[in-house]
Parts: sequence; C-alpha cells; structure tokens
Amino acid sequence: LVRALANLGANAAEAGAGCVRFVGSRENGRELLEVVDDGPGLPALAQENLFRAFAGSARAGGTGLGLVIARDVARAHGGDLVLVESRAGGTRFRLDIPADEGS
Repeated sequence: LVRALANLGANAAEAGAGCVRFVGSRENGRELLEVVDDGPGLPALAQENLFRAFAGSARAGGTGLGLVIARDVARAHGGDLVLVESRAGGTRFRLDIPADEGS
C-alpha cells in the first residue's frame, strides 16, 4: 500500500502539483484514504485510460503502469482505487480497503 500511495504522490508532483495531501477516515468498516493535489488536473484522454496498462500515462515517457499497479495492490487488499475528480484546480483519488478491526 505504501508503494501505491507513493506512486500517487509522485504522479501528482510530476504533473506540477505544489501540494499533495493524504486524508484518512474510517467509514462502515472501511479505511478510506484520499490523495488530493493542487495540480493542473488530468487530461480527458488520460482519465479515460487511467487504469489500462500502457494507455493511461499523461506524461511523455510514462509507461501507464503506475496506477494499474496501485489499483491491483488495493484490490489485493480487498479494496479499490478510484479517481474521484480531476479538474484544473487539482485531482483526488480514493483508496478504500477493509478496516483492520484489531486497531
């Protein structure tokens, strides 16, 4: 999970975000972690292909694998990674996994 979050933060920084925030909460037995940045937003084509291998990169030289791998990691933990919104003022992703009831 750390690698998935690091990937989201690195993507935001590479896209020009000056600030990346990680906001966590717990809801209905789920851990929710939102990754929010103040970058320029994702182009429409990139948004359409975010979670498709080799198709979702928004930058030259990108492989388009980072978000695919991040989502696979989330799903391996019984959760998911989704794009909540992306606009000119920033982008927000949500990582949702089952809560560890022991904590």
